[in-house]
Amino acid sequence: MGDHDLTQIESTQRTLRVSTITIHSDYQNENLVNDIALMELDPDPGSGPVLSNAISSICVSPAVDGVFRDGMQCVITGWGAQIVGG
Repeated sequence: MGDHDLTQIESTQRTLRVSTITIHSDYQNENLVNDIALMELDPDPGSGPVLSNAISSICVSPAVDGVFRDGMQCVITGWGAQIVGG
């Protein structure tokens, strides 16, 4: 977490233990459709993230039924290509 430039070690970087990774059930590797996953951090109090200007929290699905309606404000976070091969 907190890494901005993958080519160098930064003071904002933190390495955390992950207890569970949930990949989207309709993920398609060949075209990256539904390329999203949730990572549950290890609940050990000593291994959690320290919030900073490089690491912050987000809310997951404020919609009761899990559906985001037109005009609903959302936060999207992550790292990676926005197009296949990009």
